[in-house]
Amino acid sequence: MHMDKCEELGVSWPPDVPEVLENNAWLKTAPPREKEIVCLAALEKGATWVDSSQNITRARNSTKKSAPTVLPGCRLWSFQVGRYMTGRDLMRLQGYPIESLPDSAKWSDHQCADLAGNAFSSSVSCAVDVAVLLSAKRAETPPCNMMRFLDGMNEPQASEEMPEENWEFEL
Repeated sequence: MHMDKCEELGVSWPPDVPEVLENNAWLKTAPPREKEIVCLAALEKGATWVDSSQNITRARNSTKKSAPTVLPGCRLWSFQVGRYMTGRDLMRLQGYPIESLPDSAKWSDHQCADLAGNAFSSSVSCAVDVAVLLSAKRAETPPCNMMRFLDGMNEPQASEEMPEENWEFEL
């Protein structure tokens, strides 16, 4: 697969390390397969990130206009900082202020990376919260009942103010 990618980019296989990465200490420690993925991604215009844990056909390059998906076990290389993202970097990328969390200094880098890969980003969590609140408003559910439901995760009590639940949908 790497040979095919080299052919597609018009470079020899194995790819030469681009000059900008030639003396990079982080890249020197990478396994050969991951090093090739980073080098091939560096040859593509506009790439700012690459997940070198994926095979070359699934290694996602992204541009400055988007952040990559953080998955458990990902090895995310940032061309902007010239290194792999640490677990704490990945937590920040997900929107979690890792330094302000209690006992976060005790967490290993691997634990932080795993947590970041298994977590919703804060923007996704916020979008879900907004959708729930807008749905409640649209259904004209009294806010106090919806808030009681969200706070206690108990079913709202039936009242005259609340419409009967109808879960049948027309397609």
